[in-house]
Amino acid sequence: MKSSFIFISVTCLLFCLCSKNPTGPSTILKYQQTMEAIMPLVENYRGLNFLRDVHLATMSRSQYAASRYSSISEAINLYSIELKQLGFIPEDMDDFGQAVDSYNENFAAAFYVSGTDSIYVINPENYMDVEFEFYIAHELTHALQEQHFNPFTSYILPSISQSASNSDFYLSQLSVIEGDASLSGYLYFINQFTIMTEQNLIDTFFNESERFYQSIDSMGDLKFLETTQSFPYFVGEYFIGKKKITQGWEAVNKLYHSNRVNSTAEIITGKPVSLISFDFSKFIPVMLEDTRKLRFADDDTHGPVMLMALLSEYTDVSHCKNAFGWRGDRIVYTLKDNDKYGSFVWALEFQTNEDAKYMMNAFDKLLSNRRLSNTSPQKTDSTDMITFTHPGITTTLYNLGTTLLWVENVSNPTEIAGLFVSEPLAKSSSKQQNYSTLSKEEKWKLFRKHITENQPRLIKDF
Repeated sequence: MKSSFIFISVTCLLFCLCSKNPTGPSTILKYQQTMEAIMPLVENYRGLNFLRDVHLATMSRSQYAASRYSSISEAINLYSIELKQLGFIPEDMDDFGQAVDSYNENFAAAFYVSGTDSIYVINPENYMDVEFEFYIAHELTHALQEQHFNPFTSYILPSISQSASNSDFYLSQLSVIEGDASLSGYLYFINQFTIMTEQNLIDTFFNESERFYQSIDSMGDLKFLETTQSFPYFVGEYFIGKKKITQGWEAVNKLYHSNRVNSTAEIITGKPVSLISFDFSKFIPVMLEDTRKLRFADDDTHGPVMLMALLSEYTDVSHCKNAFGWRGDRIVYTLKDNDKYGSFVWALEFQTNEDAKYMMNAFDKLLSNRRLSNTSPQKTDSTDMITFTHPGITTTLYNLGTTLLWVENVSNPTEIAGLFVSEPLAKSSSKQQNYSTLSKEEKWKLFRKHITENQPRLIKDF
């Protein structure tokens, strides 16, 4: 039973509650003592020493739910319009914020709160001792990460050209953080309770990363949320595991400073990616010409994982595992007055013409099947350009060699496409201005981001 538990744990990783611990009083002192006994072992397996004490607190599932989301902001409701228009969530989903809250309320079993040296465990009496120890070892690694590398406040690299709300870069850093903590937690587990070797563990991580790609299509209406929340664990832990077993902990440590990954494409493929950054300075001022009418603007880089969530029905696993040949993207979305739909330009760069052609076909299928205002589009094909028309909304999809361009509800799409023909104009290595009205904190509430959200209410004294 002990040797098989690791496989069950990977499959259920932090998504469910398991057997209850039938013995012992549910006191914070008991759990604190257990954590303190585990700390030297985590130090040994992770190769780092604690620089400060770590505190433990507990809360109930209902208290955890109440601490996370006290209200749904207008910004999140506006963001849902963008997600519906792009196809990430169903257009008829009226309770988007509540659905996200419900999903996230049941996600965590334990979590570390940055800036506090504190771990919270939800309903610890529900776990067997071995499960409690596993979760604590994982969260203790987060404490080591903060004490040595402070990764939780250093998401934006000044040397990387990116929009300020860069979901892809954030997700790549979360994959390093969670992959590291998962590996350390499992190293503690297998050394205490199983006869598995470290190589056995990495093989298991590989199997789970394969299952991740196979399972994307089976995810529900919030596929983009499930995909982005699962990815740092199922793929991130395999990325970190390979790095550790071949190059040691020092190579993993460098991922927090000198050798940071730039994109989830590097997590997926294990290879460096030469990123392309798009310069939108020529047309964004036109889109924002009259800001008195502006309700919402979003400026972001989605990356290959979000593309998987959007296009998995129209792409195969081998292309997903190659990150689609993705080399960069940027979308600027604006919503004005009381318009039902917004306007946006989404540029995507791929490594080869063949990669771009493959993805052009996937976007074509997505847009051909898209229903807006309960209507299917009228479609017009021409050379390297497809137009989709719904009542009140016009979409133009361009293939510009290695660049794809999705332009929607913009009065001059051909003129915008012309800007991308000149590579020096379309792509830039300079620092770019961010045009979002949506803060990173608001958007990242929609991802599994316990390391950046506000500190939950302290339920019990340390």
